[in-house]
Amino acid sequence: MIHHYVCTFLGDALSKAELQKAELELEINKAKTEEATLKDALLKMQAMNEGLGQDKVELNKIIMQVGLMTPPAFLLLIWVKLPSQVLSPFL
Repeated sequence: MIHHYVCTFLGDALSKAELQKAELELEINKAKTEEATLKDALLKMQAMNEGLGQDKVELNKIIMQVGLMTPPAFLLLIWVKLPSQVLSPFL
């Protein structure tokens, strides 16, 4: 009789342990997926920051050029450097 209770107890404990293991594995997989998503977002942000840094360098070069220009030369620079979609409302 005691043997039956011990086997039942051990069987229940084993079932609970297997269930907990499966739940933990699911949580680990979710965490790994989230980590991969965050790494991807970080890489995209790094690329965007690099692009913004390059844009800032170019903008600073233009600002330096503008500071040395006469007004007509400044207007010519704006005409050449700015994309047409930016200028179109003023044309």
